[in-house]
Amino acid sequence: PAIRRAARIGNCWHPVGAIPAAPLEPEELAENLVLLRDYAEKAGRDPSQIQVSVKAPLYDANDSSGPRRRFSGSPDEVRQDVQTYADVGVTHLIFDFRSSDPNQNKDRMAAFAEEVM
Repeated sequence: PAIRRAARIGNCWHPVGAIPAAPLEPEELAENLVLLRDYAEKAGRDPSQIQVSVKAPLYDANDSSGPRRRFSGSPDEVRQDVQTYADVGVTHLIFDFRSSDPNQNKDRMAAFAEEVM
């Protein structure tokens, strides 16, 4: 599996869950990070030298058609999601602004930078 290759020879592990458009939940990711560290140590590597990145799709904050998705909602909720993943061991988040319209992406990036960062 990719997690073993990352532990053996990689600089970073970028896990993809069963639904690629949704990040792994922190609890599942934490379990996998225990494996990553174990595999790295067995390969004679320092696990702290392996970065962990996660794709973070940003959904429309106004979509209330069910439970809140990670990285959606108010700026405070998004910041809390970022902190939750950092606490688990994620070193890089790749934000996906989820639009095929370049102007809408630009607007979403600007709002994210102003309101969340």
